[in-house]
Amino acid sequence: MIFYKSYGVHLLKKEMRAKIILHCISGFGDQYANILTGYKACKDFTNFGYEVEILWINKNLYFSPDLPLDYLYDFSLFKKMNIKINYIHNESEISDGFLYLNTGQNAIKIFVDKIIDEINEYELPVFDYFGFRRNSYSSFCPEKLPDFDYQFINEEVLEIGNKFIEKKSKIKSVHFRCDDLFILSDYDIVLEDVFYNSMINRVYEFIEMNNNQDIMICSNNKSLVKHITKNFKNTFYNTFDSDLDLHYSYNKNYEEMININHARQIVAEMTLFSRCDNIFTVSKSLSNFLTYGVAHNHYHKDWDTKIKNLITN
Repeated sequence: MIFYKSYGVHLLKKEMRAKIILHCISGFGDQYANILTGYKACKDFTNFGYEVEILWINKNLYFSPDLPLDYLYDFSLFKKMNIKINYIHNESEISDGFLYLNTGQNAIKIFVDKIIDEINEYELPVFDYFGFRRNSYSSFCPEKLPDFDYQFINEEVLEIGNKFIEKKSKIKSVHFRCDDLFILSDYDIVLEDVFYNSMINRVYEFIEMNNNQDIMICSNNKSLVKHITKNFKNTFYNTFDSDLDLHYSYNKNYEEMININHARQIVAEMTLFSRCDNIFTVSKSLSNFLTYGVAHNHYHKDWDTKIKNLITN
């Protein structure tokens, strides 16, 4: 009889299989939240006794979806867990004999070849900024939050982030997420919107209140970033190598490595929120671009109060 060791528990040879579907469709914050949540699902189903496989449905909007996501993410932890990672075009490619397990949400889907009692009422918490914030301001439930310190961005991307702020120590940031309608608009046009107009003075107040610290200005609108950094000496922005858009930027007219490097720089900027002790965020809805910075923040570790101490809006 063959025995396998998993998380310190000896299990009989695995005969049950689970396929965890991760979607790569929208922005990098959503993608990263899927990886965090997917890792939680992998841990759980490995402990239930399943042999787990990750299947990415890759419709990447930043570089060719024919390329693997390893250009951005570090999946080595999954490999250490003997979890295979493959790519499919849609769920119809899942072989017969697998049953869909309703986990209460659609960001990640789980299919198993055998239902056991332990998973009959299984609920998978979603590790994204929406979930983190709900948990902070409603009933606090630690079991619905990450209980691990692992991060899943590859070293090349992290190094880009290090170079962006290599001469700076602790920083604060302004995260200004414009609606898609305003991404390419000039600063003055953005301020014609009632909500953004009402928020911009609060942004200025935040910058002036912290005039003794470096403040990173991050937005999907380049005109807004340049206007703010031009008018406040303690602000800065990260200079990218190409003039590609900052949102869904894949351009087939560019060489593939230009698209890839641009994507890496966007993700590198996303990771820098983890180096901020305070983030002023402006958005009409919660933005998952902050998920990494909240989950792996260097200064705020206590999940009970993390959002309230880290985020200003």
